[in-house]
Amino acid sequence: MKKTFYLSVAGILGVGKTTVAKLLTERLGTQILEENFAENQFLPRFYQDMRRWAFHSQTFFLLEKVKQTFQSKKILASGQSVVQDTPIIQDVQSYAKAQYILGNMDEAEFNLYTKTYSLFVKRLPQPNLIIYLEASWETVLKRQASRGREFEKQIPKDYLELLEKLNRQWVRKYDHRKILRIKTDHLDFVNNGTDKKELVEKVLQKLVPVSTGIQINGWGEKLKSSQVILMCGLPGSGKSSLAEKLGQTLGYKIISSDKIRERVFKSSRFDPAGDEHVRSLKPRYYSLLFEEVKKIVLGGEKIIVDASNLSRERPALIDKISQLIPREKMTILTVRTPKEVIAKRMEKAQGPRTKKESFFQAWQRVYGFFEKYLQDGEYSWPTKSEGVRIIEIKN
Repeated sequence: MKKTFYLSVAGILGVGKTTVAKLLTERLGTQILEENFAENQFLPRFYQDMRRWAFHSQTFFLLEKVKQTFQSKKILASGQSVVQDTPIIQDVQSYAKAQYILGNMDEAEFNLYTKTYSLFVKRLPQPNLIIYLEASWETVLKRQASRGREFEKQIPKDYLELLEKLNRQWVRKYDHRKILRIKTDHLDFVNNGTDKKELVEKVLQKLVPVSTGIQINGWGEKLKSSQVILMCGLPGSGKSSLAEKLGQTLGYKIISSDKIRERVFKSSRFDPAGDEHVRSLKPRYYSLLFEEVKKIVLGGEKIIVDASNLSRERPALIDKISQLIPREKMTILTVRTPKEVIAKRMEKAQGPRTKKESFFQAWQRVYGFFEKYLQDGEYSWPTKSEGVRIIEIKN
């Protein structure tokens, strides 16, 4: 587990976020950052007249959350860990978006709100793990009634249903390695010691990267002379977890091809649209990948490029980067993991599923796609002829 960590607890109103945040704070010895309902003078007015006060209330919460998230950065820098009650992404992607959908915020207000958020988001630390709590409507309404917040009694159920729908949308798109979903209907985190213990254990297990058994030993020191590290490996090999670990240990920025593809082309990891569709996007998102690398390298910073890097785009990317820095300042870190080892890990992994296939079946499909192109020579592992240092990790 990391020496310090940043957790955030998400979920619908009344699902138990504050209870869980306080429990984790107590058991893990962290600082807590709680929702600031009391100081939001617009909130009671909002529930009386949503169209009049939505923008005011949401902007108050946004600015408070920005301030709070910057505070978490200072706490982490001091060597302490943090648990936050509700991540800022839920404010933006659920609460504010719901007001726009319902017509309580007009387009100008919503654009101003999102513009304000965009001014801060790149400088804000991101949680190592979001614990997303789920429960049935019966459970949620019962819990809301038990805590006696007067303004919550006025909340229409269809508004709560919209919030839950929006929650699930952003959770589904979020990096599955950083989400822990907990169904809470039959759990009592107030009085049941076993439930409390099991929750803490699940959080700790998720914080420890289970997708890779790789340890950063002596070869990690060798990487410090590299300005650009290119990860290379098959889906599920553990390269992304290793990239994250290296970034934290060595202080490198990380660029992910998966995230660029999702953000720009709306193409998810193990995209159900099909393998050829993803392959057709490669030249375009690798071009964007290089532009990101260029910006960071010219800024004098070090970077890890988290991508499979097995296609023909890899040599082209290396050639482009070599126009910015010498090839001896680049390293390809190849992660070799036996297929049977990856399969066991992926069977246990949590991830999005579709009506047609489970997360594991999606991995099998994509892995088979990579195998086929490696056999055909369309894809290839890096070689010394590319002129950069190659470090191969047996995992």
